[in-house]
Amino acid sequence: MKKRFKVVFKMAGGTVVKIKEFINPAGVLYCVTQNAPTGATNVSIEDLEIKTITTHKLKSRRLPQDDLDGLRAFLGGA
Repeated sequence: MKKRFKVVFKMAGGTVVKIKEFINPAGVLYCVTQNAPTGATNVSIEDLEIKTITTHKLKSRRLPQDDLDGLRAFLGGA
């Protein structure tokens, strides 16, 4: 069974900038680390199978290393 993930990029005021869905944890990591839209300050990743969400702050369109390690654990060690 493949897991599905939804990535939501938001601006500081809560305005949604971009939404993408993935079935591959590596795609989620690529999107968060390399494909963050301009103006996004927060990213939420939802596991659509078990309905859990993790939220992280972006700094200069990048996810800090500590948050990246936590995201990898959330995705199942991707």
